Amino acid sequence: MAATIGPGALEIEPASLATEFLPMEANITLTGSAQTDAITFDISGIEINDLNGDGLGWKLTASPQALYHELDGSTLPVGTVSGFANPSDAIHSTIASPNQLIYTSGSGIAQYSVDYRLSYTIPITASAGDYNGVVVFNIVAQ
Repeated sequence: MAATIGPGALEIEPASLATEFLPMEANITLTGSAQTDAITFDISGIEINDLNGDGLGWKLTASPQALYHELDGSTLPVGTVSGFANPSDAIHSTIASPNQLIYTSGSGIAQYSVDYRLSYTIPITASAGDYNGVVVFNIVAQ
């Protein structure tokens, strides 16, 4: 007898990031001065599936971008990045920097979850209105 098993995916589960994330602050108001770390986002429950069977583990990185005002093009710069926290398998996880997490178990894992938090600064010259932005997450095998 013989059997062949093909690799599964090494992926960030799209559904875990398929929503619009809102700031933790209920009301944000311009004050006439720079406001450091005035807007904080908590991206909870980022889900990873490592089913590729390579036994190498993986590296997850985050690249936060400035928030962009769609009407006048002004931006809110990234402030403090608390980064990755609360990995569901803490024993095999290393938070190498706020924007990089390394998973070292080669046994694979399904439904691994981790959170990511960052803040934005409101410059003194910020325009009132809605701002949008992205955090790009990337996962690669070790």
